[in-house]
Amino acid sequence: LLFNMSIHDILSSPVSRFSKDSINILEDNINQQVKENSYNREVNLALFALYRLYPETINTDVVNKVLCKALMNLPSSDFTACLHVLPIAASDKGFFAIMRLHELLETASFKDFWASTDKEKLSAGVTGFDDAIRNFIITLIGSTHKTIPMTLFAAELNLPASSPDMESIISQYKWTISGDKVIVSNSASRQSKQNSDKVSFAQISKYIRAC
Repeated sequence: LLFNMSIHDILSSPVSRFSKDSINILEDNINQQVKENSYNREVNLALFALYRLYPETINTDVVNKVLCKALMNLPSSDFTACLHVLPIAASDKGFFAIMRLHELLETASFKDFWASTDKEKLSAGVTGFDDAIRNFIITLIGSTHKTIPMTLFAAELNLPASSPDMESIISQYKWTISGDKVIVSNSASRQSKQNSDKVSFAQISKYIRAC
C-alpha cells in the first residue's frame, strides 16, 4: 500500500510515481518542506507531473508553496522547471501573483518585491522564505558590485541599515564597511556560481513525457 511506502520508494517506482494515490503523500511532504525549511525538487516536480495527469486534483495552496520553495532556491532554474511541468489548467487557478514575484526578483526590482502585498500573503508560513530571498539578493549584489551604499544595500534587503542582521550579513560574507559604503568581496559571486544548479530540459522532460 502506498501509505506504507517512503518518498524514495514512490519516486523510484514507475507505478506509484504516476499513481493518483501518491498525490496526498507528496503533498504532505511539501507541507513538511515548508514547515521544516527543507527542499526536495524531485518531489515537487513529481507532484506537478501528477497534477498534469489529474488536473482535477490541483491544490492551489500546495502549488503556491512549491513555487515559493522554488523562489527560495534562486538563482537555480527550479521555478522555470516547475512552470514547464505545471499543467496548463493551472493557469486558471490564480498563480499570476507568484509569477509576478518571480519577475520582480529576476529583474532585480527588490524594493517592489518586498513592498508587494502578494509576497506577504504567499510566503506566510513558509519557514525561511525571507532569509532565502536575501541570500539570493546578496549573491547577485556580490557578482555585480564592488561597492554599494549602505542605505541602498539595506533597502534591497528590506532591513534597517544599523540592525544586527545587517552587521551579521556583512560579517558572514566577509565584506567591510567604509564610511557610508559597503565594500563587496567576490565571495558571494563565487557562492552564486556554485549554487546556480541549472535544471536542464532533459531533467524535466521525464515529467512531461509521462503526461
